[in-house]
This record gives sequence, C-alpha cells and structure tokens, in this order.
Amino acid sequence: MAFNPYSVWAPRLPQLKPGHLFKAGDKFYQVVVVRRNRQRHVIAGAQTDYRLYTETNTNFAMLHGLLSLNRIVHIQYIAVETAAVTTLFYWGTPPLFAKDVRLTIDTNVAPTTNPMEVDRWSYDTAMHLMLTQSAGQNYIFECVEYEIAEYKVEPGEEPERYLHLMPNGQAVFVEK
Repeated sequence: MAFNPYSVWAPRLPQLKPGHLFKAGDKFYQVVVVRRNRQRHVIAGAQTDYRLYTETNTNFAMLHGLLSLNRIVHIQYIAVETAAVTTLFYWGTPPLFAKDVRLTIDTNVAPTTNPMEVDRWSYDTAMHLMLTQSAGQNYIFECVEYEIAEYKVEPGEEPERYLHLMPNGQAVFVEK
C-alpha cells in the first residue's frame, strides 16, 4: 500500500488558527484548538432524503458543529468510493451543488483522488447535509473542527476582522 501524503486541495478554503474570531448568530467566538480530520461513512442501500446528523446516526456528530459543545465544523470536501452510484446532496433543503439542477456526484465527479468541494460551515445540528443515493455508497468527508470559546465584545465594539458564519452554512470575512 502506497502512502499518499495529506493534500490541501484549495488554498481559497480558510483554515483558521487559534486566536481567530468567528461570529455565529449574535455572539463572537475565538478559536482555541484546530483539528483537521477525515471521516469515512458507509450508508447502505438506496436512500431518499437521508439526513447526516446525530438523530440518524451518532457517528455523524463530527459532521456538524454545536455551539453548546464549543464546536464549529467546516466541511471542506466529499469523495465517494463506490462506482456507478449517484448521490444528490442537500444542505438543509436546497441542493448543495446547483440551484436549479439536480447535480449528482459519483466516482467520475468526486473520486478519492479529486474530491468535490463543499465549503459549508456548521454550528448547529440543524446545519447538516442530507442525501439521496441510488445504492449503497462509501463517503469520505474532509473537515476542520474548531474548538471555540465565547469572546466577549462590548456593544458597538465589534472586532476589526472576523469570519461571519451565516445560518445557510456560508461564511464571509468581515473587515472594518
């Protein structure tokens, strides 16, 4: 078995360091610890609107953040291993990869050697992936988990720079 070193696929996806600030909801949080991880999940059989969150399977907990546990998760990439299986991903209810087209992925589009960019942030269990798949599939998710602590800000004294996490899973840097 050959060793394949870790790759950073797209430098445009931020990986914050301890000390960086997030705004989620109406509060600010500071990064305390950064953990990169890859997770492999096997989902058996054809599925329709299958939710990847803890109520479906506790193993999916690492795919979403939870402010009460001081965790924000950035899902960066998805790869699939099983050929001839198509998967349609959703983030909440809208399709993940295209607005008006049911864009599915398979091993031709998102193989393990060239995963599909996701770029979604989660700080609540409601912010999770959902999928419809034609048959059983093996998924590999590449994520960054941020351990955070609340950062106290006086009213009217927002930080000069922070990453604003929006409820739709998108993020934008804010600079004054």
